[in-house]
Amino acid sequence: MSTQLPDEVLLAILDEASTPASGRTDYRIRQRTMRSVCLASRRLFRLAQPLLWQQVWVDSRDDLAALRACPVVAALGGLTTTYRAELTWNEKAAEVHDLLPNVIEMRLEKGYDDELHLPVLEGFTKLRRLTLAHQRLATTPPLLPHLERLDIIDVEAGSHLGDQWFCPDLLPRLRVLYIHSWLDSDFNLGAQLDDMVSWRMYDQCERGSLEAKEGRAGVARAEGGVHGARRPGGAGRSPGE
Repeated sequence: MSTQLPDEVLLAILDEASTPASGRTDYRIRQRTMRSVCLASRRLFRLAQPLLWQQVWVDSRDDLAALRACPVVAALGGLTTTYRAELTWNEKAAEVHDLLPNVIEMRLEKGYDDELHLPVLEGFTKLRRLTLAHQRLATTPPLLPHLERLDIIDVEAGSHLGDQWFCPDLLPRLRVLYIHSWLDSDFNLGAQLDDMVSWRMYDQCERGSLEAKEGRAGVARAEGGVHGARRPGGAGRSPGE
């Protein structure tokens, strides 16, 4: 039946079947489905193979080694736009920009055993959305000129990293900033968000609010300009900082 359908219709069907997965099980099902489609015919192989490489997810050193050893990654890695790594070896997991140069969305997770040096992310020159979850972060901030959304969840790092990083000079296109639970590694206390996020950063974004959460690290949402919002009990920064 597929031989009677134009490529545009088949691509619409395949696009629906290959939506990027949010869970590991869904990802395995997605990849298995796309591989089966690729084996069905030469025509379907031509249409489905780019979708097979649209999302890459690694959660073990074996996965990472297999990605690097894949004989077609040099030709097809440029098709990957979504990349996710869940392993303690995150420094190496982030060093795949030579294989996957066009990643737009990335999530790095479960890196407490290996401090992540953020400048390695500068190799992803098209990165727009980044999530860092359950990480220990080194102190050098990266320049990410195209990043539009940054989600930071349950990280451990010095608060001075945020003070240096959350500014328009290093994140000139950021529009959404979400921080949930930042442990200041220098003092083993929840970082004070109004000491990390400058008013210049909030003014750059589209809408805004600032909310503390249980005194640990709080939640900062910079979805736009903030005028007068402060973490309860915090002095905040003056406009123009």
